Amino acid sequence: MKYLLTFIAVFSIFIAPAGSETKPDIYSIACWLLPGSPGKITWVEIMNREEAKATGIAHVWVLARKKGAPKWEIEHVCYHIAITTEALRRSVTQPYKTAGAYYPDVYYERLESWRREQKEGKAIVCTTSISDYLRERK
Repeated sequence: MKYLLTFIAVFSIFIAPAGSETKPDIYSIACWLLPGSPGKITWVEIMNREEAKATGIAHVWVLARKKGAPKWEIEHVCYHIAITTEALRRSVTQPYKTAGAYYPDVYYERLESWRREQKEGKAIVCTTSISDYLRERK
């Protein structure tokens, strides 16, 4: 019996890490990688992490860069998306450390436009995934 308990304890040590890999809290990190085009790094930056924790709606922008390109050579894939927490979790693959300091002027313009639409009851909130949202916009 003693050997059986020892075996179970040791066996569970090796099994537990495989099933316990989880992503960090979505709002603990500002930038996350997205599945993207081959040859590009595509990521999302969460602009309202504290507010999103309370409301369940994140406001993000999507950026991309060719692999190997300088940090400042970025593509603005989408300036603003309002997205639910669950849809955001489904969209991202892993945290991304970017060294860029990008100027989100257009993001703020689009956010204000979204807020006006929200007051009118016309604002769109993504509930699927970022890739679905971008595909529908084309």
